[in-house]
Amino acid sequence: MQNGIDLVKRKEVIRRGQAKIERERAQILLETAKIDSEAHRVAADAETFAKQQILETDDALAQKLGAEIRIQELWAAAYAQRRVPQHVFGVSGGVGGSPTGGGQSTAGPVDAAAMLRLDTITNYQPERFAALPMVSVFAKRGL
Repeated sequence: MQNGIDLVKRKEVIRRGQAKIERERAQILLETAKIDSEAHRVAADAETFAKQQILETDDALAQKLGAEIRIQELWAAAYAQRRVPQHVFGVSGGVGGSPTGGGQSTAGPVDAAAMLRLDTITNYQPERFAALPMVSVFAKRGL
């Protein structure tokens, strides 16, 4: 009987040892799962932070592009409404010269005077010259 009791005790010791090993294994698996979970959470937080930084950068870029577009629109509107002389004469294509209409012949002083005379004849408005004493004398005489 001694052998039977020893055998039962041995089986009980073995069973307790196996149970202890199973508990330790379960504890190790639980700790591994916790570590994995924490690693996934940290990775997700890092990805969220990176996406947030990209969105903020894109928003700042969009604001800069919007401001640049607005500046260009204002400049284009002002350029379209600029005041330019009706007649331009000077050196064609020369350095520091005035543009004369895309490389056409230059208008000399005689041509300029003729253009002004023609403009004065076609758009004659005596009140424009009322402030000038000599011109007003000629206008009164009908000259």
